[in-house]
Amino acid sequence: MLSTLPSGLAIDRYSIRHLLLVSVLLLSSASVLMPLSAELIGPYGAMALRFVMGVGEGVMIPGINGMLTGWIPSHEKSTAASLFTSGNQLAGIIGNPVAAEFCASKLRWPAVFYSSGILGFFWCIVWQFTVNNSPANSKWISDHEVTYLQHHLPEKQTKRQKKVIPWRSMMRSAPLIVVFYSSIICNMMIAMILVYIPVYFKDVLMLEVKQNGFYTALPHTFNLISKLVWGPLMDYLKQKKLLTATQTVKLSQVTCDVQAWNSPVEQRIDPVDADNKPLVLYKEKTAAPTL
Repeated sequence: MLSTLPSGLAIDRYSIRHLLLVSVLLLSSASVLMPLSAELIGPYGAMALRFVMGVGEGVMIPGINGMLTGWIPSHEKSTAASLFTSGNQLAGIIGNPVAAEFCASKLRWPAVFYSSGILGFFWCIVWQFTVNNSPANSKWISDHEVTYLQHHLPEKQTKRQKKVIPWRSMMRSAPLIVVFYSSIICNMMIAMILVYIPVYFKDVLMLEVKQNGFYTALPHTFNLISKLVWGPLMDYLKQKKLLTATQTVKLSQVTCDVQAWNSPVEQRIDPVDADNKPLVLYKEKTAAPTL
């Protein structure tokens, strides 16, 4: 929260590519230092690094959205958003079982943080040498692609203009307040799935570490499938002029909100259900495919 708003303002002034690079460098460095900090300093050291990771992560969403604006035409944004955010689900699908394997091995939990940090540093190298802020400066796309994007993307202002942000009007905007509320509820549901379902599997169902890693990856699998279907579908409806861009956003938001409301109902587990592992796992994997 502390870095999201400043980073949103910074992407209009500075290089988005460099901001995202610094963001991942912070995340990767904190991840690599986490085991050593936890051992030498204790919980306060771990919490301090988690704070640093949160600051770095706060730059990601504004930065990615800013990069998306400069590269993706409006009629392709739903599909593009489905693709570039699918990394969240792939991380859960692959990362949870791999992390469980690490925890069950001689390497134990520090290997999770070391491997994440190393992958992050590798990403930074690839990002630095392959990504540009705009298609016109990229050497990885053809002239035909550049012409296509220049035709469909809005023109960038060459002269920087001083903009006045209407804070008072924004805070009184009903649509903005509704989006805030919906985002809070949906993220609460996601946090429950990420944090508390693994704890439930461990403490109540008594699943082993490897089983826990496998089953907690299931919601991410269903989420990925629904995302890769929904995004192209929204672009198709816009291209066929069946729905406007605003209508597709409203439809997506309503669908997400309904599922967020339904998730606690789906995940409600009666005492008699706790002994029925297949039923519990079914409820868990179908709880949030649209979040």
